Amino acid sequence: MAVGVLVCVKRVPDSSSEVVLTEDAQAVDGRYAGFTMSPHEECAVELAVQVTAATGGEATVLSLGDADAVEQLRAALAVGCTAATLVVAEAHRFGPADVAREIAAVVRDHEAAGRSHDLILLGNDAADSGDFQVGIRLAYELGRPVVNGASVLAVEESPDGPVVVAKSEGPDGMETYRVPLPAIVTIREGGVEPRYPSVPGRM
Repeated sequence: MAVGVLVCVKRVPDSSSEVVLTEDAQAVDGRYAGFTMSPHEECAVELAVQVTAATGGEATVLSLGDADAVEQLRAALAVGCTAATLVVAEAHRFGPADVAREIAAVVRDHEAAGRSHDLILLGNDAADSGDFQVGIRLAYELGRPVVNGASVLAVEESPDGPVVVAKSEGPDGMETYRVPLPAIVTIREGGVEPRYPSVPGRM
C-alpha cells in the first residue's frame, strides 16, 4: 500500500544561537537568533520520508505562518518530501485549537482533490511555546487515533489492513502501539537521525 504522509512543521527561533527577547519580553526575537524547525519536527520529516520510501507513497510538508516559513518547507523538500503547503497566517495569533482546525481543513481539501494523507506526523511539542496539544486536537477534529511521543515508527500490513507501529519511551521502558490507518502520531526526537539538506537539494 502506498502511504500518503502529511508532516507538519513550524518556523521557530533557533535556540542554538544567542537568544534575545522581544521588547515586551513575551517571545524570542528571531531576527537575532535566526529560524529553523524544532528537532522533534526534523525527526518527523525523516520518518515521513522513510515511510513513503518504504511504501511508495508521497510525503507532503505543511506549515502555518507568514511567507518566511517557505524556508522550512524548502528544507523539508530538500530531504525528500515531494509537495508542500503553506497556510498563510499570523501564527502567534493562533492557539493549538486554531492550528488543529487549519490543518484539518487542509487535510479535507487535499482529500477532496484526490490526495489522501493516511498518516499525519507532528512534533511532540512546539520548540518556542512548549505546546503539545495540536496532535490530540487534530485527532479529535478528524476522528482518527493518535499516538503521542513516538520516537520510531513503521507502517505494516495486517489482516485488517495497514497499521502504523509506533514506539515510545514509557515509565517502564519502550512501549509499542499498533493503530490502524488513517492515524496521527506526534514525534519525539532521539529515535532517528534526521538527514540535512545538501546545497543541490536546497536548489
